[in-house]
Amino acid sequence: MTTAADAGLEMLRGQVTDIVLGTIFLSIGATAGAIAAIRWRGGVRILVWWGIFSGMFGLQTLVQTPAVLAALPHSLKSVAPYVSTAVMYLLLVSALLAWRELSVGKLRLLINLEVARGWRSL
Repeated sequence: MTTAADAGLEMLRGQVTDIVLGTIFLSIGATAGAIAAIRWRGGVRILVWWGIFSGMFGLQTLVQTPAVLAALPHSLKSVAPYVSTAVMYLLLVSALLAWRELSVGKLRLLINLEVARGWRSL
């Protein structure tokens, strides 16, 4: 006979990888943002965009995990679907901007066009 605690543990075991990955990506995003803020020069824009991308990806992973949603206060539970949707749309734009910082020549022009098209679709 299973108890409610056992059922809760089973639910958490199935979601622990999403919780760990979301936390890791949030930490990577925060670290990249902190390094970019400390060393503010022209060459750290990749860290800014990578930090935004990683943080948003980690946030989206955590917001879509039922165990994390169950732990949120009621006022934040109602906002979670909207956050997930907004992050889903902005994730591609931030990834393209990070990729643009690493590219040169015609590929950079192509990525600029895709970023502009991504912003228009919002």
